[in-house]
Amino acid sequence: MANVADHKTICEPFGNAESIVRVTYDFAKDGGAAGVFNLITADGDLVITDAHMYVETAFTSAGAPTIDVGVVGVNTSSLIENALKAKFPAGRFINCLTALEGNATGTLYSLPFLLADTKIVAMTLGVTTLTAGKAHFFFKYHKLDK
Repeated sequence: MANVADHKTICEPFGNAESIVRVTYDFAKDGGAAGVFNLITADGDLVITDAHMYVETAFTSAGAPTIDVGVVGVNTSSLIENALKAKFPAGRFINCLTALEGNATGTLYSLPFLLADTKIVAMTLGVTTLTAGKAHFFFKYHKLDK
């Protein structure tokens, strides 16, 4: 498991404000080997209220990789589940909690959800490696007041 070059640790925003963080996966910087790419790490309990993905450069591969996005150690496909590279053409904007053309098996989270202290949201590339691709992930969150 490796951090993407743009990995961020997100923590309490000012006051009761909601914050948005953008993290980028870039094949040119992060490589495309099958494995886990950490996107964000929680520094304190956070409530994720929205999550989106924008594909800047199409994901390509000689094979048929699967792509999951979720919480490491809890549900690694809770935001995007078992999507194939064909679902990620350039210019595609994806609400992460939307099943992609019927690939999901019902384990997607609903919003909002808790991202507990030290938990990580990651992208998992399975089956084969990518040869290109760049995507921006957007997470809207606020601190969980206990």
